[in-house]
Amino acid sequence: MFYAMKRKAGDIFPNLTLTTSQGKPLTVPVLGACFTHVQFRRWTGCPICNTHIGSLRRNADRIASAGIHEVLFFHSSQEDVKSFHQDLPFDAVADPGKRYYRELGVEQSWAYAMHPRALWAAFRGMGSRFNLAMTGGPTGLPAEFLIAADGLIKAVKYGRHAYDQWSVEEVLELAKKSAFVWSSEPLMDGATMRR
Repeated sequence: MFYAMKRKAGDIFPNLTLTTSQGKPLTVPVLGACFTHVQFRRWTGCPICNTHIGSLRRNADRIASAGIHEVLFFHSSQEDVKSFHQDLPFDAVADPGKRYYRELGVEQSWAYAMHPRALWAAFRGMGSRFNLAMTGGPTGLPAEFLIAADGLIKAVKYGRHAYDQWSVEEVLELAKKSAFVWSSEPLMDGATMRR
């Protein structure tokens, strides 16, 4: 299977025209948003992802107040994403064939699904609604991109294991710093930013 090269801060994010799980047209970067935060998750109902998504849900107002529009990709069918995430306060996109995962260099690995942090997140995520159908397989690694309104990737993170992503606080800090950073500089482990 072919995976494109990984993107980096300072690259231009491809202009995507999509349909959300709710049937709404969506372009990325999102028109009118200061930032679009694109996250590539695993399958719909993944207990590891649900732990992180729970944090996003609890902080939805803070994220929106910072001018950040969340877009979450899942390698599940449109029907699965729509039924499982019908009350998600963010846009969700089904990509069962992993077209966009490959296009943006989002990888997969068996070993990294078994990382202790990923296993702990899975255990915690099983306390909520989850789905073990694993459409698209259990080996996906997360990736995320903070994209400015003009399409410039401000920060990027490719997860090293299944529960390796920015926290809400880190995303808010990245968005805040992007208005003031005038050159490429590392911001935190796994993230660089460019203004």
